[in-house]
Amino acid sequence: MLNKLFRQYSTDSLSFSIFQKLGLDPKKIVIHETLLDKPIFWTYDEMQYEVLCSVSDLSTSTIQNWMLTRIKPNTVYAFLPIIINNYIDPDFKYISICSQFDITSDTSPENIFIHINNSYFNNYLIRYWPEGLDKEKTNDIDMEKIYYVIRYRIISFNDIDVKKVNLRNLKQNTKVFSKSNRFSFIMPENIPTTHIIDNYGIPNGFDSNGNKIFINYKNPDIKYIIKDEITNNIINRNVDCYYKDVIFISYKDSITNSNIFERFIHSLNVYYYLDKTTSTVLYSEKPIKSKGLKQAFRDNYKDDKISVFDIECYIDKNNLFKPFACGWYSYLNNKQKVRKSKSSLYYITDYSSLDEMFIKCFKELIKINPGVVYVHNLSKFDSFFINEILFKNFDVKPKYKGRLILSLNVKYIEDGKTYKLVFKDSLLILQGSLKFLGETYNVETKKSLFPYSFPNEDNLNYIGNKPDYKFYSNDDNIVSIDDYNSIPKENWNLKDETFKYLINDLHCTYQILEKFANVIYNGERINITKVSTISSLSFKIIKANYLPLDKLFQINGQAHKDIRNAYLGGRVDSFTPSGENIKCFDINSLYPFAMLNPLPGGQGKISNDTNLDNYFGIVYAKISSPINSNGNYINLKYPPLPFKCNNGSLINPIGCWEGWYFSEELKYVRDNHGYKIDVNHGYKFIKEKGLFNDFIHKYYNIKAGVDTTSRIDRPTSKLILNSAFGRLGMKIDGTISQAIKKEDYNELALNYEIINDTFITDNIMFVEFKRKLKDDNFDVIDDLTQIINKDKFYRGDIEQSLPVAVAITAYSRIYMNIIISFLEPPLIVRPELFLILVEISFQPLEPEELKINKVLRKFFKKNKVLGSFKVNKLSIW
Repeated sequence: MLNKLFRQYSTDSLSFSIFQKLGLDPKKIVIHETLLDKPIFWTYDEMQYEVLCSVSDLSTSTIQNWMLTRIKPNTVYAFLPIIINNYIDPDFKYISICSQFDITSDTSPENIFIHINNSYFNNYLIRYWPEGLDKEKTNDIDMEKIYYVIRYRIISFNDIDVKKVNLRNLKQNTKVFSKSNRFSFIMPENIPTTHIIDNYGIPNGFDSNGNKIFINYKNPDIKYIIKDEITNNIINRNVDCYYKDVIFISYKDSITNSNIFERFIHSLNVYYYLDKTTSTVLYSEKPIKSKGLKQAFRDNYKDDKISVFDIECYIDKNNLFKPFACGWYSYLNNKQKVRKSKSSLYYITDYSSLDEMFIKCFKELIKINPGVVYVHNLSKFDSFFINEILFKNFDVKPKYKGRLILSLNVKYIEDGKTYKLVFKDSLLILQGSLKFLGETYNVETKKSLFPYSFPNEDNLNYIGNKPDYKFYSNDDNIVSIDDYNSIPKENWNLKDETFKYLINDLHCTYQILEKFANVIYNGERINITKVSTISSLSFKIIKANYLPLDKLFQINGQAHKDIRNAYLGGRVDSFTPSGENIKCFDINSLYPFAMLNPLPGGQGKISNDTNLDNYFGIVYAKISSPINSNGNYINLKYPPLPFKCNNGSLINPIGCWEGWYFSEELKYVRDNHGYKIDVNHGYKFIKEKGLFNDFIHKYYNIKAGVDTTSRIDRPTSKLILNSAFGRLGMKIDGTISQAIKKEDYNELALNYEIINDTFITDNIMFVEFKRKLKDDNFDVIDDLTQIINKDKFYRGDIEQSLPVAVAITAYSRIYMNIIISFLEPPLIVRPELFLILVEISFQPLEPEELKINKVLRKFFKKNKVLGSFKVNKLSIW
């Protein structure tokens, strides 16, 4: 079959370089079939790879013929389609166009074809196709250079698993809930809908507690026992409903002077709101499943166990980084509890192998009990060199966020004694180069000079004249001639200079972290070693010192999915691509400014109320932009309301559409821009005022230089302030990343959708997979307990408060739109940067001299006022 498929194509693309594209070690590959000496079918560590066909030749029959050849009965396979594209870039790595999924011999080839084809168009073409090339005219290029490789492996022979997969593949791709049943709460029958007690039925005396008894007019077997309590002019009425002396439902009415009264049915956990005049249900609401954010606590003592580690590399002939030195530095208490610095440096020529150098380094490091060892850019650089060595020689428990390493908890046992350390990435807390951070925090030790491009595999023992200037200075690191001339010319020793540079970097990194840690602890009593990212640090500071308990809740399940649809970003519009006399205006801390507004708090209720004014929360509505007297949509110059397209892009349309939005943004466009809003359903929350005010004002005043007495410095305050928002909108239904044993892979693949996987060692794999179990036999996110009991790979949920994040971004857009609506010149809008392209007839000088509507003047205040505009001195073009 494969020979026939590929006979018409040149085999240039089917070379052994495909192994490199797929990231496979050729030593571990067993080739089963070739075509003109090119591999087309091979095995790699229990996974089978096969060149299926070119993209243009994919069809149901192609897949069916392959399945008849390869897929055995009563067996479950994990199946992943991969695209190899030599057209875009001959060196381009492979692309998996969709998540891994399970198939059996009973799986429909047509369904597989549809799934792959849809993924190709929706996930691949949009992201990776060359600009300017018509995606529909694929015959215009060499399609033989774009082809499918399929990766598959057996994950189960169990009959139950086979049946489970077959049933799953037969399911339609529908949501667990539909809008109609999730938002409809029908009042049970045989319950009076009146607030007038005498209309309940025929009076039948009192019970032993003095409560009134009424008999149903139509059915004498139904009776109601009613107890009224009056507090502050509110009638609280508790009603027990009986059928043949057996209680079948209870509820509580709250009756005020309003025309509407509230009824809560305990067993249904539903609130009904009824019209007093018509005795009809106007709308109903039900509390959503949620839980309050966990309380964070201040630390009782400062954690001084901070150490640093670094690697130096050269670039080899294949343009690959190769480590040739490493080292660590710490400043810890000795046995007499006197702080003393410790460090050790390692050079590759002193060892028989790279592994030996790293192993000795880590063993000596872990034995000093270093605490948290920070590595600047651990996730995206250093880990590539040390991961395998650590996992092979130590007991490692990693924590990931996607492919980012949050921490590596390392344990080592020698002579019955256990040693521990934790690696963390300092770049996730302090973002920026060491040179930038050293200058920002004004540490004693600054980045020194080093000829980065000079070392290579042949000169590691070099001693002689100092390297030429070209080896020191480049686009990323410009060195002055004077600095270069200050380096001694003779007896320049590469090993000695590497050690000088390395220990200098280690000192610089340590001093930055130590200063930052002191500032945070002295200001907030929080240890930076207890968190892994700057957003988690900022979030912990807020929860420990500023946020009242039980104000913000974590929303899960279908409610989270609905509300996430309303989580829309800022405006990035280019109405006029170029201009002259450009004025740049920046908003002082836009998102922190938006956080001062009332925010959605409390547990939240799902509601089918259609009155927008009754909401403070998130609603699903039909939206119509303004129309003129002829019934046509007005061509608004700057439409204020955004809409997220299927491909994720954000537009501001004119016309009619439906979507999820923050209620206050819809009220704004209705009241100020003439939009028509028809609410269908939504989620209501408590309007919480001032939740973040103390935090925002404190850190902004430090950042602006208003507060000069705080223990927290300006760079830190800016970092913490700008990171406060990010954690609130985190996804809960994203991916989980773990290091698992090889033998656990099949079990994981059966229950989860694999996104990425790779071998760390021969027996340990890094796997990124979707959090939701494939079975869909329960609402995974709504019932976290079921996941924990059902699946060993689940590692808990993520703290967030999505409605708050939705509100903050919406308030920011409202604030921007207030400004935009008064501006006549063409403009470009960015979330925190307004570039006003001024026409020749309009020549503003300074903000206070802007000749625009007087309403705008209040936005152009002194530069240090939170939320005000200031002239931005950035160079744009």
